[in-house]
Amino acid sequence: MHSNKYRKQNSYMKREDIQYAFNTAKLQKGDILLINDYEESLRKKMGGAKYTHAALYMGDAFIMEANGYGVTMNHIFSYGFINDDDALVYRPKDVSEEIIENVIFCARIKMGNEFSLCEAFRTGSYKDTEEKQHEEKMFCSRLVAQSYERVGIKLVHNSDYCAPMDFMTSDKLELIPDALIPVDTEAWANLIEAKIKERECDENMIWFSELFEKIQKLYNNPNIQYFDQLVAAGLKQPELDEKCIQEINSYGYFDFAGRVIASFPWIKTIETFSEHYPKTEDRLWFLLNQENHYEKTYLPIFQQNAFTLGLMSALRPDSKLLHFLSDGFRSIFEDAQNQLNKIHQLFEFTLEDTEGCRLFYQKLHEETLKMQNH
Repeated sequence: MHSNKYRKQNSYMKREDIQYAFNTAKLQKGDILLINDYEESLRKKMGGAKYTHAALYMGDAFIMEANGYGVTMNHIFSYGFINDDDALVYRPKDVSEEIIENVIFCARIKMGNEFSLCEAFRTGSYKDTEEKQHEEKMFCSRLVAQSYERVGIKLVHNSDYCAPMDFMTSDKLELIPDALIPVDTEAWANLIEAKIKERECDENMIWFSELFEKIQKLYNNPNIQYFDQLVAAGLKQPELDEKCIQEINSYGYFDFAGRVIASFPWIKTIETFSEHYPKTEDRLWFLLNQENHYEKTYLPIFQQNAFTLGLMSALRPDSKLLHFLSDGFRSIFEDAQNQLNKIHQLFEFTLEDTEGCRLFYQKLHEETLKMQNH
């Protein structure tokens, strides 16, 4: 129920307060993270609950969460904590890796879904009922609970209306000990501070939310959150195809390469990349994170949309919107593949520093062992 969009840009977490962080050595894909984000006003509205936010661990140091920007993916170290019990980790009992991968996929396809504070606050009235969601919008615990329910695992009484604290009483989950460990180096604390700022200033999610707000107004339908819902609305109102296409073009949704360069201008050339990241360690961190984004999120989602919309446009050759979306997702998938190739080229350049790479992976191994020993 955490909302970045409705809060000040600066973090509630002060630099000197960063004392603990998630113990990544203890985490597994599909783990549910319950977080105290220190928002007293929100805590009061939730009846004094200590844990006011929930997120899903995706593996590879990333989480999926629904915050004020919508459903988005952030780094595990974009949260820091004051006390060693300010976050908990729960894990589903006796669930196969295949099912967990399906849970994660269900969460990934919600990326960009709009956040609803109103829906979150309805939880107090509806969580013990069979009430279904009023809007196809998200808040933190709904994202987690629905992702599991879509693969047949019902964690809470009502997945449409639930609170982070409800996961604590689920008989389908077990508490994982030693979820947090001390932040014992200046470099680690600096990393957490930087990741917190990145999470709370997500400009990419702002424009995406604004685009879908425009589309919702165009079709007079607040429940349009994904492209399949847009297609359904477009097929019913084909007279709005041109206006909808204009809106999407005005936001440059399918200019994936342009957005990448705007966000990371230093990856244009090897020279600008090496100038921006003079240290091999920093280059590797950036490249590994980007590779994860492309292989686990961008490419699977773009490919699925390109295939589905291509098939639908073949079945409905009269729909301008379907043809536009089909061409757009085919183009954006190719752009993402090209960007991943560029990441791999930068990897090859970085790996030429064999000693720097050796030291990086040695340090990474030592840090992992250190966390495991806590």
